[in-house]
Amino acid sequence: MTMRVLFVPLAAPSHITLMVPLAWALQTAGHEVRFAVPPNHVDSVLRTGLMAVSFGVDVDLGDSEEALPEGEAAEWERLAGLDTDGSYRDGQIRDQVLGAIAAYCAVDLLEPTMDELVALARAWEPDLVVWDNVAFHGSVAARAAGAASARSLVGVDHVARMRGDFLARGGPAAKEGEAAEEDAVAGLLADRLDRYGAAFDEAVLVGDWTVNPLPEAVPAPPGLACLSVRQLPFTHLEALPDWLTRKDAASDLPRVCLTLGRSVRDVRGNDNYGLSVPDLLAAVDGLDAEVIATLTPEQLPAGTAVPDNVRLVDFVPMNALLPTCAAVLHHGGASTLMAAVWARVPQLIVPSETWDERELAAAVEAFGAGLTVGAAEPGARGGPGPRAGLTPDALRAALTRLLTEPTWASGAAAMRRATLAHPAPGEAVPVLERLTAELRSPHA
Repeated sequence: MTMRVLFVPLAAPSHITLMVPLAWALQTAGHEVRFAVPPNHVDSVLRTGLMAVSFGVDVDLGDSEEALPEGEAAEWERLAGLDTDGSYRDGQIRDQVLGAIAAYCAVDLLEPTMDELVALARAWEPDLVVWDNVAFHGSVAARAAGAASARSLVGVDHVARMRGDFLARGGPAAKEGEAAEEDAVAGLLADRLDRYGAAFDEAVLVGDWTVNPLPEAVPAPPGLACLSVRQLPFTHLEALPDWLTRKDAASDLPRVCLTLGRSVRDVRGNDNYGLSVPDLLAAVDGLDAEVIATLTPEQLPAGTAVPDNVRLVDFVPMNALLPTCAAVLHHGGASTLMAAVWARVPQLIVPSETWDERELAAAVEAFGAGLTVGAAEPGARGGPGPRAGLTPDALRAALTRLLTEPTWASGAAAMRRATLAHPAPGEAVPVLERLTAELRSPHA
């Protein structure tokens, strides 16, 4: 049985690479695989060795908000369809999801882009479309082309949680004495699907099934059809630097990685998730360790002093660097965190408030595989909560514990063993074949 499988990632290199291990597993099993991406992300796919097809115009993640007519973003607070817990962070997550939907379903500027994606999907006739969990245009294309639809999680499943909470309280049904809410999320997607002769159902938001790479310590919302797949680290093809492959004078010192990930540069304009880079560097200044900091000059405020024991590098593949490290200090992003799990490296996490960093950090702590410092308090909808105890001294003390107490390495090894219990991507391929065959007739 040979399938055609179309991958539709979010428009960011870090999201593309998360999908690559499963894509390669499908290709090496004999299936045809393509990635559909905007023109400015074709090179990111080609550097993985896989095939890319482009559609529409260049798209960056910031476009979802910038493309909305002035003042429309203020209306999002009143759009129904996703319920939050009332916190600032949950509201921000909801806005990200609404922005991702609105980008392709409510903004006329991107209508031709959506049309092109549907046209290429219909022309190629994929059996299966695998889409990033907030790349809803991939879900629409799957429905329009009559393909099976698999949602690929890149983090905690906030979409299913928020949608489930909305439906659990009666969805758009009217409250006593009030007018019925409009299910804006379903409405936006239904309008776009109608353009292509397809109809909305709840699977448009959560897929016919969900590919879940997360540790079991991060529970998935109940009631979903989930396929657990081991998340293998993958990085774009890069030549490794000499200092990483050869021993030098510092080789007797433990190595620490300090990173804020790639997404902060790809998407957020070097805002460093609101964290103070000088404080992070001050925390490792004089530490009895060799520190590799993946920071660009643009991420360092003017006049920032770089300690003697810190090597600044623009980029280095995490799957090559982390196995040489005794600890990693990072913001809690899924890509970095899962790469550290695979490398059995104890983690010091200063969780940002972007998506799921708080939950992922809690999972690391539950395994005894790391520590969290400076987690923000939930905060009201009007603004983020304060970060308690986030000081250079607190960071240094936590790092020192990770480097000197053997229990953290044992916890990191236990977390990796738990990950190994999930099927490898190649082992998941027969399941994907069966699930797809149950939904549609495959290509001969």
